[in-house]
Amino acid sequence: MGKKGRPLGSGSKNKTILGVRVTDKEFEIIQKGIKKLKTKFKTNREIIIYLFEINERIIEDNLLLKLISEELSKNKYTKEEKMLLKRVYKEIQKKGITSIFYI
Repeated sequence: MGKKGRPLGSGSKNKTILGVRVTDKEFEIIQKGIKKLKTKFKTNREIIIYLFEINERIIEDNLLLKLISEELSKNKYTKEEKMLLKRVYKEIQKKGITSIFYI
């Protein structure tokens, strides 16, 4: 059975890393990131799982920030409540949701 897809070297994506065809610039970025994370994790599998967990937390943080931002624009809160929401908003921006709510 022959190989599927374009032959390696055709087009701008001429390198492969972690089973993904990438450009030279993307290859360097991924390789540097993997080298840094290899000190903390033993396998590429652990690195990928870690990156997806971080991405999931970022998405959750952004959704919460969006919700707080929408709530701040409403007139149903007192001045003190809005100040508290703004403080929570800034803390989430700085530290992330997990460090604030100990999740």
